[in-house]
Amino acid sequence: MTTLASWLSQSLEELESLGVDEADLKLRWLAGDRLGLSHLLTGSEGNRVLTPGEQARLDADRRRLAAHEPLAYVLGHMDFRGLRLEVDPRVLIPRPETEELADLVLAVMAGHDDDACRVLDLCTGSGCIGLALAVERPAWQITLADLSADALALAARNADRAGCRDRISLIRSDLFDGLFDDTFDVIVSNPPYIRSGDIPGLQPEIRLHEPRLALDGGRDGWTVIDRIVAGAPLWLANPGGFLVMEIGEDQGAEAEKRARHAGFRQTDVRRDLQGRDRMLICET
Repeated sequence: MTTLASWLSQSLEELESLGVDEADLKLRWLAGDRLGLSHLLTGSEGNRVLTPGEQARLDADRRRLAAHEPLAYVLGHMDFRGLRLEVDPRVLIPRPETEELADLVLAVMAGHDDDACRVLDLCTGSGCIGLALAVERPAWQITLADLSADALALAARNADRAGCRDRISLIRSDLFDGLFDDTFDVIVSNPPYIRSGDIPGLQPEIRLHEPRLALDGGRDGWTVIDRIVAGAPLWLANPGGFLVMEIGEDQGAEAEKRARHAGFRQTDVRRDLQGRDRMLICET
């Protein structure tokens, strides 16, 4: 018979030997999720004897972690602003700093909570930003757009889970190229901005498992950002339309310069909770 505590101990030794980051935390989250327990496991929970079925599932999940698969993909879900979103290798895993993009959209549109604001979530992936806004501002009109049909299929599933599928639009689009003739009050995006040459140096959980389409910003990291900044003014209400975009921490000053050159009359770079320049706000 195997207790939960012994399974955790043996699994931790294996994952640490393989260089898996935060192995203890990941194993506790995994066990808590699979067994319906808190990840802050107590001593009494550690004495629990695993059934053969429970151990088999946990062992299978441990092998995925040992292959440096992200915990969110192993679990099959990720929490984002109170939503439990389905995630898998079709989409980028939502990060805490991406939640701050939603905060910025709410801030720039303060006072318009009950208006039919038109929001485009570009490079939507799992749909996390747009779906959070749809739930928090039911009067808003949300469009989710992505080049990946696989990502859009998952975003649609997440819209069903969030109970807002009937209030959003999903469009397969290479940035603006597949959109209909419409304008928006806000365009929000977490685009790929990592330099192609930097991807081999990323953590294995990222470079081996997350979709390269959502990571690779081209040789200099600006390929997608430049297209968004150049195209956004044509799709925004003028004046008073906003582009809110996540950027690399070393791109702030240059991103503002490029946005002003594209015709935005006001720009600003905001820091994330770690004090890094990570978000660009532009106003037409």
